Amino acid sequence: MAAIRITCFMILVVVGVGTSLAQNLVPNPGFEEFRVCPGGYSQSPHEFRVPHWQSASQGTPDYFNSCSNGEADVPYNWAGVSEAYSGNGYAGIYIWMTGLDYREYLQCKLNQPLTKDSLYILEFHFKLSSYSKYAVDRIGLLLSDSAINFNHSKRLQYAPTLSLIQDSALTVNTGLWETARQEYRARGGEQYLVVGNFFDNEATRYYEIQFRPVSEKMLAQSAYYYIDDVKIIPRYLPEDVLLTQLLPE
Repeated sequence: MAAIRITCFMILVVVGVGTSLAQNLVPNPGFEEFRVCPGGYSQSPHEFRVPHWQSASQGTPDYFNSCSNGEADVPYNWAGVSEAYSGNGYAGIYIWMTGLDYREYLQCKLNQPLTKDSLYILEFHFKLSSYSKYAVDRIGLLLSDSAINFNHSKRLQYAPTLSLIQDSALTVNTGLWETARQEYRARGGEQYLVVGNFFDNEATRYYEIQFRPVSEKMLAQSAYYYIDDVKIIPRYLPEDVLLTQLLPE
């Protein structure tokens, strides 16, 4: 009986800690790996040289790392002042601009496709850059079966899988690292993720922040956000894997 009780207890432990043991399916999730230490902002999609990540359009994401001796340093860079959420690096994207349908998106291929009907935790961290004159109320993450590559820099017209829409474009957390998080049941076969704003300017609420310094002309008309620590984690590990990790032989 004692052995049965111990086994039942261990199964409960397995269920409770499954998420913490699960592996993140996003490669280079915190933008710590890089091919070239960044010197400034990207002027073309090809200048965003971060392993496993690329633009989903002709928008030009940017890379920041504490290794930089230029304007892409961490914490001091052309878009603002910010430590990374963790580690030494993060990415940056324009997610809204006054009068223009300009967007930037970060895309990567997952380490493996999602399994049909399995539950996953989707999560990433975002922060309004301190030199942006505008804040907006929404940001999202899209899961796709195939890579997205549009020959324009406009809004991607997809319904995001994770959509964080806040009550106001300016909150008590604006300017701090914030978290977008959601549990998701997979359709099966999803193997690419894209981070950005998938709503048009009319739907996106914005707030103009007065008396902010502007070091870059485009920041005076836009909302620019840092992105860090992107995660897709299985909600539960397969039972045989969990038992192997937790139960004694």
